[in-house]
Amino acid sequence: MRDLSQAQKGNSYLSNRNTSKAAIQLTKVCNSADLNRFLKFPWKIYQRDPNWVPPLLSEQRESLGADGLFQEHGKFQLWLAERNGEIVGRIGALIDDLLPEDGVGNVGFFEAIEDESVACVLFNGAEQWLAGNGVKRVRGPFSPTLNEITGVLIEGDPGMPTLMMAYNPPFYGRLFDACGWEKGRDFIAYWIDPQTCDLGFGLKRVEELEKEGYQFRPCLKKKLKEEARRYIEIHNECYLASKHYAFAPYSEREGQHAAKGFKDIMDFDLMVMVEKNSSVVGWDPYAS
Repeated sequence: MRDLSQAQKGNSYLSNRNTSKAAIQLTKVCNSADLNRFLKFPWKIYQRDPNWVPPLLSEQRESLGADGLFQEHGKFQLWLAERNGEIVGRIGALIDDLLPEDGVGNVGFFEAIEDESVACVLFNGAEQWLAGNGVKRVRGPFSPTLNEITGVLIEGDPGMPTLMMAYNPPFYGRLFDACGWEKGRDFIAYWIDPQTCDLGFGLKRVEELEKEGYQFRPCLKKKLKEEARRYIEIHNECYLASKHYAFAPYSEREGQHAAKGFKDIMDFDLMVMVEKNSSVVGWDPYAS
């Protein structure tokens, strides 16, 4: 999280730090060729990481392209940082009109080499663009929203990446700190071993709910579009009612886009839908 009233002070400090190295050039992503370079940069960061799972470039293009999903309800700008003709970082700045708060913007898609000067040039560029568009406070990273890849991994042995959660090199937290960012919220991922975990409480609760007329069934892959539509409705209703931190509701297209992405990786027999009186009232899309 970053208060932009402090950004100008940070900019002055960082410009002094950067004089001993070759100049870092911050370039806006303006066309499909630039976007292709932006999307492929993470391969440089993670090329020696055996646990990294590359994103699907086709899905990211659908979200960030000229007619992308995010632009239905907001605007954004992407940048590449280059030094001596080599890409050394990337970032996006995003303003989501569906956020219930005024004056709040996000950063996302942050990737950089282990160099504080590079990171701070990226953040400064994003913060200045956001400030120029009326933003007073910046959160993130959300890539592009809370409904997708969220946060920075700062603690714990990550092992394999977890679904919809941040996965990044261990030095990213230090880069954020060096550029004046402060933690806004903790997002925690848990590994559960079904062979050793006591599932008795959950199974007992399922039995109780079934006696109250609730029914538990797997998601129907053949009716994914219809299932996704109800999932979107419940997801948005619950998160908005709870005033969840940084939440902006799924659009219809975004929800269907997410469902399409899950289609080839989910075990649909383990994706639980809950019904009562023949209507879907709950779901657990991550049970698989």
